[in-house]
Amino acid sequence: MITEAEAKRITRYLDVQTVLSEQPDLVFVFGTRHPEPAQVAADLIKRGMGRFLVLTGGKNPINGMGEALTHLKIVLGQGVERERVIVESESTNTLENVVFAIPKITERVTLAAWEPVFHSLEHVLGHGIFALLWPDWRDGQAKGVASACKDRVKYTTLVAEVDGVAAGFLAYTLKHEDQTGYDVGKIC
Repeated sequence: MITEAEAKRITRYLDVQTVLSEQPDLVFVFGTRHPEPAQVAADLIKRGMGRFLVLTGGKNPINGMGEALTHLKIVLGQGVERERVIVESESTNTLENVVFAIPKITERVTLAAWEPVFHSLEHVLGHGIFALLWPDWRDGQAKGVASACKDRVKYTTLVAEVDGVAAGFLAYTLKHEDQTGYDVGKIC
């Protein structure tokens, strides 16, 4: 039997008091030839249990079929909207499922955060002017944010939290010559 002090130490270590968000950002399906994980994940997404569904897995060595692409057909057939699905179809093992999915997840979640900003700009400016200024804002934002967050020498990135949940970020650089700076992106 463990002591009360040990229980508290274990609780602190495991951080079991963290309050989970009401809606997780992701439902993650590891690559497999079995259809059930995709069926369960589709049900979770349809019930509002996640914003995005991540399907992973390349060609299965047993049946030769693409796992993520097979699961994509299943979830679309169950009514999950394509724009809510992130597909990673190159991995060959569980570690690669995660490692190869991370850049795709980062891009999609980042774009979801910027979407309301650009929709508002399009509403204010009108579609014609907006399309001239930002013909492919998604690609530009994805590249700009990824570049700023990866370049830790040039940019400083700060993340704001509200009740332990990321609420926004600011990536900035300081021009040392004149001690001025500029920001490259922020989400509030």
